[in-house]
Amino acid sequence: MDVEGLGKIVAARRRALVMTQQELADRAGLSVGAVRDVEQGRTRSPRPAAIRRLGAALGLSAEDLVPHASSPLRLRVLGPLEVSVRSRPVDLGPPKQREVLAVLALSPGTPVHRDAILDAVWGGSSSEASVGLLQTYVSQLRRVLRVGRPARRRELLVSEGKRYRLAVSDDEEHDLLEFRALVRQAAGAGGREAELELLERALGLFRGEPLAELESLQSLPEIAGIRSERVAAVLALADAGLDLGRPDVVLPRLRVAAEAEPLHSGVQARLMLTLAANGQTAAALKVFETARRALGEELGVAPDHVLLAARHRVLRRQLPAAPDAPAAVVPAQLPPDTADFTGRRAETARLAGILSQPRAATVVCAITGAGGMGKTALAVHVGHRVRHLFPDGQLHLDLRGAGRDAVPAGEALAEMLRALGMPESSLPNTERERAAMFRSVLADRKVLVVLDDARDPAHVRPLLPGSAGSAVLVTSRHNMAVLPGVHGCGLDPLPEAESVALLSRVADLAATPETRAHARRCGGLPLALRVTGARAKVRKSWSTGENGLGSFELDDLSVAATFALSVDLLDDHASTLFRALGLLEGPDVSVPVAARLLDVAEADAAAALAGLAQVHLVRQGAHDRHSMHDLVHAYAAELAAAEPAAFRSQALDRVLRWYLVSARRASALVKPLIEFWPSDTGDEPGMPLTSRHHAMAWLEAERANLMSLMRQALSDPALDDLGVLFVQALQSGFNEWGVSEKWEENLHLAREITRRKGELAKQAFVVQCIARSVTCYDLQNGVELYSEAISLARAAGDHTSELPSLINLGVALHNAGNLTEAARFYEEALVRGRELDPRVEGYALANLAAVHRDLGRTDSAVEYAERALSIARESGDQHFQVDVMDDLACTHRARGDYATAFAAHSAALHLARELNDPIREAIVQASTGSTHLADGEADAAIQVLFQAVAVFEESGEDHEYGQALHLLGRAHLVTGDVAAARFCLQRALAVLSRLRAREVGEVQALLNDLPDRA
Repeated sequence: MDVEGLGKIVAARRRALVMTQQELADRAGLSVGAVRDVEQGRTRSPRPAAIRRLGAALGLSAEDLVPHASSPLRLRVLGPLEVSVRSRPVDLGPPKQREVLAVLALSPGTPVHRDAILDAVWGGSSSEASVGLLQTYVSQLRRVLRVGRPARRRELLVSEGKRYRLAVSDDEEHDLLEFRALVRQAAGAGGREAELELLERALGLFRGEPLAELESLQSLPEIAGIRSERVAAVLALADAGLDLGRPDVVLPRLRVAAEAEPLHSGVQARLMLTLAANGQTAAALKVFETARRALGEELGVAPDHVLLAARHRVLRRQLPAAPDAPAAVVPAQLPPDTADFTGRRAETARLAGILSQPRAATVVCAITGAGGMGKTALAVHVGHRVRHLFPDGQLHLDLRGAGRDAVPAGEALAEMLRALGMPESSLPNTERERAAMFRSVLADRKVLVVLDDARDPAHVRPLLPGSAGSAVLVTSRHNMAVLPGVHGCGLDPLPEAESVALLSRVADLAATPETRAHARRCGGLPLALRVTGARAKVRKSWSTGENGLGSFELDDLSVAATFALSVDLLDDHASTLFRALGLLEGPDVSVPVAARLLDVAEADAAAALAGLAQVHLVRQGAHDRHSMHDLVHAYAAELAAAEPAAFRSQALDRVLRWYLVSARRASALVKPLIEFWPSDTGDEPGMPLTSRHHAMAWLEAERANLMSLMRQALSDPALDDLGVLFVQALQSGFNEWGVSEKWEENLHLAREITRRKGELAKQAFVVQCIARSVTCYDLQNGVELYSEAISLARAAGDHTSELPSLINLGVALHNAGNLTEAARFYEEALVRGRELDPRVEGYALANLAAVHRDLGRTDSAVEYAERALSIARESGDQHFQVDVMDDLACTHRARGDYATAFAAHSAALHLARELNDPIREAIVQASTGSTHLADGEADAAIQVLFQAVAVFEESGEDHEYGQALHLLGRAHLVTGDVAAARFCLQRALAVLSRLRAREVGEVQALLNDLPDRA
């Protein structure tokens, strides 16, 4: 190496940066004397590590530090084959061409016969084709090796008859030559210290096995020879270390060599002696036993005199006297524990328990979760809980995996090795060898390794110890389940009680209802709670005066910045999807919806969602649905708002149309033959639903999303037409579900939009839907709304909306006790239905049957019901069949024909269960209970009525709920259970009074007649 040229480059750069030698030394981690020696050219063989550190401190690359007189080309075979020019890799062409160069590079400066190359590369074939290819490859390699070389310099690849020679002799051009030169210098160094340093440098040139990627060449004798040279260097290094009393310095390289050469007596013997000299006699004797078994099993021989002599020396402690050494380095790198750490008791106990148990292998615990979830705080907290179990130290390393400048594994290994006391000069160059050294150093130690903020499992694997004494705590936003034997600990948001406690402690304010409100706003995210608490502590008040994610920032703490780091880890598809999800206000998203947001195939959308789940930006739930933490969604919404308007509108439009088509298909299955308003949904296929059960399940799963999306559309003038279409598409589903506050809110928005636009037919339909919902809890208001809907439908000439409103108005009047008026509207619907729609005729007949029954006209009631049942069967509407059969059963009950009534109830109940229609099933159960009661079977009535009451209470069907409670109260009276009767009747009275239902007087009378409490 041109050390004078190197010194001039370093000095010139330092002066240009106006830097003193002391400042450069501090930045490079060297002594000022070392810097002075380099600049003055007094260091004959500067260490590569020192040169690298000088370059980094000066902002110079390896190429910049090479004096121009030296060759810019570098050829390396001590690892994967590499050729570089000024530190930039050169493309060596196709595989066979690489192999030709490799064969020549194994014998630098020595002519290699053509037949030897053919034998190595083509398996001995000397056909014209292979000879021609060889000549072609040689020609192309000459051009490759000329890159960056002055034209006047010699040709590197020369022909000599039928031989080829790689004409390199300068050790700067070839790592194998440099290795051999350093070994020669070591042999003649004249002192053990110099020998040790030169051998360390020589062995540091290895980046793995020679030509590791070229498997077809591994049997060449030249490679076997290089391996032997490496072993010889390791043995010489071990001898030097033993003589100097520095076994700890050479032990890592010796362990690596022993692992690679389990049958080499010299290597195993040196490892024994070095371990013993390092105070590890038991480990040394264990090496002997392992070697003895390996020799017996593999070769069928006993240990030779070399191993036996080493064992003899170990047993008799005939080892070089070691000089007094400084105490072993025991790193204690854990950051301080969080003074106000709150919650996570179960997680802390579980992790501490795992780390405290006896172990047969390295224990790895991975704490994963979204950014801001408190992973680092928990890892440090647990680390302090168990640090007494790791007397040889605790390492802590911030891997910065969530950022763009993640610490490479090789650098992380070097940092940990230095912390464990390994001198810089002993560190290998490659990540693989550093990992092996790290495992060797920790082989007999008990060290806790905390790897904070790992990028992914691949980032962690090289950093894991290999023996049972040590343990690892990893934190990451990425799922770590693929790490072998890992104990996972996924963090969820804190429960409300722990959130309030943490917020109060950080803010130093008492817990109040306002505290709980702020805790809920933070969604259990520890970072948000800390920022909110810290801001409150500064202000001595909970008032922030800010909304949005900006209220979760203080100094260097920022919830948005934490989420941004996770987003930076995503690929383009997942990143785009994250922003697009901010457009939707629903609680979760399915794969098909994600596909519409991105306008991609569902497989691509699933992959993007998986990417979000890997870094905990979404959580995967049942049925492949994904949800976001509220604050994560708020961040996504901020990003979405910054996207071009076209991106936002097109994505939302695609999703709306997919939901509209899907909802229409579901409604058509729930209520067959429904006619939809015309709309342009293009070729959108929607959700592939195949049955009523499937449709109801989909509507139930998507209910909250549909309500949110519908509200978004109705609130946006550009999308409100689509929003109104959702009223018709979802009516059937909400008729089945019962009352919904959000559904009513959306209906009122749609009513205002249709009124403003003068769309009378749509307005009539919307008002009818409002009436249907309101009637469940306010009969009188429902009557008024149905009347309004009929007027609007007639003004628009829309019989599609008018006829259902006529029947539903009759039902509302019927339930209010106005039987004559109800019959009038049923009869009007019957006449119009015969003209326009036989289904409406059937509904009108069924309701006329019910009102005639209540008027005591049971013969006409049976006639009407049987005609309605015939129409229901002809239309194929099985849900209507259930209704009519149950009404027919009630009429038979009114006539005293209980056997026929029970048969009709049973048929209706069987069909309702086949249809998986729980509300209709409950209606039939309530009717059956009434028949049991009429037949004197109070206990049987209580059994079925109890089931019906539970369904009605949950579904929000208030009128049916009140009626069933009324019947249940009467049944309890018959059995003599006055307390239960009073309880049911009081609840029934409250519900029915609010509805102003016709049963109010009867229920009140029953309560008045109850005996006083004892």
